[in-house]
Amino acid sequence: MKADTAVARSSLSVALITKLTLCWALLTAMVAALLLYVDYQEHKGDVERALLMTAEKDLSVMASHLWWEESTAFEWQVERLIAQPHIDYLRVFDSNGTRVERGVAPSDQALEYSWPLVYRDAGNEYMLGNLNIASNYTATKASMSEHLMWTVAAWLCLCASGIAISLWIISRELTTPLAKMRHQINVWDADNKPVFLSTPKNRHAWSDLETRYNTMIARCRERLSCMDDDRRYAEQASQKKSEFLANMSHEIRTPMNGIIGMASLLKGTDLNDEQQEFVEMLETSSISLLDIINDILDFSKIEAGKLELEPLELNVFELGKDIENLFTLRAKEKNLQFHCDIDKDISPLLIGDAPRLRQVMINLVGNAVKFTESGEVAVGVSSVSESDDSCVLRFEVKDTGPGVPFEQQSRIFNKFEQGDDPTAQSQGTGLGLAISQQIVHLMGGTVRLESEPGKGSRFFFTVRFSKSNVPLATPVEAYLFAGAPMLLVDDSRLNMRITTAQLSNLGCQVTCCMHPDDAMSLIEERISSQYPFKVVILDKLMPKTDGFSLATKIRAQFGKESPAIMMLTAAPDGLDKPRIERAGIEGYLGRPYQFNDLKSHLVRILQQRQPTLGVVRSTGQSSSLAGLHVLVVEDTKVNQRVTEAMLSKLGVRVTVAENGQQALDYWQKQPFDLIFMDCQMPVMDGYQASRRIREQETRFNRTPIVALTANATAEDKDACLEAGMDDYIAKPVRKDDLATMLKKHTFTSETQLLTKS
Repeated sequence: MKADTAVARSSLSVALITKLTLCWALLTAMVAALLLYVDYQEHKGDVERALLMTAEKDLSVMASHLWWEESTAFEWQVERLIAQPHIDYLRVFDSNGTRVERGVAPSDQALEYSWPLVYRDAGNEYMLGNLNIASNYTATKASMSEHLMWTVAAWLCLCASGIAISLWIISRELTTPLAKMRHQINVWDADNKPVFLSTPKNRHAWSDLETRYNTMIARCRERLSCMDDDRRYAEQASQKKSEFLANMSHEIRTPMNGIIGMASLLKGTDLNDEQQEFVEMLETSSISLLDIINDILDFSKIEAGKLELEPLELNVFELGKDIENLFTLRAKEKNLQFHCDIDKDISPLLIGDAPRLRQVMINLVGNAVKFTESGEVAVGVSSVSESDDSCVLRFEVKDTGPGVPFEQQSRIFNKFEQGDDPTAQSQGTGLGLAISQQIVHLMGGTVRLESEPGKGSRFFFTVRFSKSNVPLATPVEAYLFAGAPMLLVDDSRLNMRITTAQLSNLGCQVTCCMHPDDAMSLIEERISSQYPFKVVILDKLMPKTDGFSLATKIRAQFGKESPAIMMLTAAPDGLDKPRIERAGIEGYLGRPYQFNDLKSHLVRILQQRQPTLGVVRSTGQSSSLAGLHVLVVEDTKVNQRVTEAMLSKLGVRVTVAENGQQALDYWQKQPFDLIFMDCQMPVMDGYQASRRIREQETRFNRTPIVALTANATAEDKDACLEAGMDDYIAKPVRKDDLATMLKKHTFTSETQLLTKS
């Protein structure tokens, strides 16, 4: 910074001095030239006067010498004239020719005069010849050369003196004061405000600048003080708004958890058709209300700049299946054609925020289905470019709806804005597209719209994703999957590509078979080898034979040596249960499935099939979660009952505590496989209870703690993790969420690793 200041000050001084030097030198040079010109003109005048005086003084004398033929006197007179400094040439001539010629012939610029030589006697005039004299200014030039030398010397001295004086004046009156003031400009005090300017003493010329500048700085300081106050007020308002939204979320989600949970439990009881319809309407309305609450919370995060992405494993094919499952029935109810096409060459395992991407697609597809009355809705995912570690995908949603006029196309992405469709205002908050646009911006893309009224709309965006190359199994599960040989029998290349990538990412060795007839020979070859297949995964519907028939053949031919059999199907049916039991199929999963569901089935199967790893089952119950003992810490009676009922349906034994202190007392008396902990409770909240548990336990008896809270912000999640909790579920809680957390964090509750002696 100091070097920059010095360079700037030097540049200013050099520029001023250079300009003043040039001006001073030019001015003095012009004056000197003018003086030399005047001197030269005076010398020329002297020469001209000298030549004219020759005619007055010497002309009659020379004529008399010629008349009387006084040669000696005439020659003397000629020599006297030519010796004069102003005369460079002399010639006397008559009609017979030149009689006398002296000096240097005149040049073109010479001053030349000619007079007749006339002798007068007794009133008579006798023409004797002519006298011609000229001056080449030789003496003048010699004199001017000497004058020029002295003039240049004087000019240089004068320039040097002028420059020195200018330097002193500039330094004293300009550069030094400017340098001192420069150090005071752009200087901020401890309150981050600009300081006042103080000009050097005895420099009255700068006082006006100081006054004006300090007046401006005073206004700036006043404005900055107001801005600081406004910023503090805005931060306080933002904090209060965030607290209000968090409290509102908690207060709304707590009863919503009871409503949705009870509706879900009621659906599992014996109800007549009318009761079933009422319960489904109750659940649908509750979920719609929850979606609105989530939109408002997302909007508040966007306003606060706190909406963040969470990169996780992403499968676009599973996303496509989810979209199909959600909207196929809705489209069918409106007699719309609906299809979802995904480029089969896309890598099935990517890294991205799957929930947020799903939120965007559901919003776009939901709007398309909502506003399209006839025709079709098409969803597409295609590959734009691909490299070794990433790929760019284009997502698009096309419909044959009413379209959006050009003047409204940019406006519909604004908050609380919708098109002019008369049904729009009654079917949404106007936040969906604004939130989707912000999410896509965070992903590095932009939602764009192509639309023409009466012909439909096309929403599309492109996003870059990293490819996943990290195994998706936990360290303990890695023992089960490491190098596990598996046979995949499926006639669909796309399904085979997806499942193969998932199994390979778990560490399995996968053999693919597209023809069911070849499966028997492959299994037979492996049985006699060192690496027999541990699991055979079959598709349910295949040409020539189905999965059940093939499973029956495998069991019949290989008996006890038969590998475990699992079935994947796009057409799950409750009537398949007897056939599953007869064919000896140990796992049954419908497409589209979540990756964690596939992994859970395989973990359960491999635990039974790999006693050499020291893994044995601790329960013979049909549910993989049966026998677990879980502590639920919840202060609301309704939520206690809902959570307890959901866990009981999973076969889990539940103990309920009303606050953190009671939970701590229970935990000290008996072990639990997992604790579901509410965060905001009387006596002792969930954060304090979790910290107390973590302080008292050892690494050998660590109990997983999962937060159950109505607060749904990133700050709340971070607070849970900082308190020592292992995971987080936002209310309202669903049974599947509880089951997922139990499977994720209670591996040793279902199986135990035996230490080999």
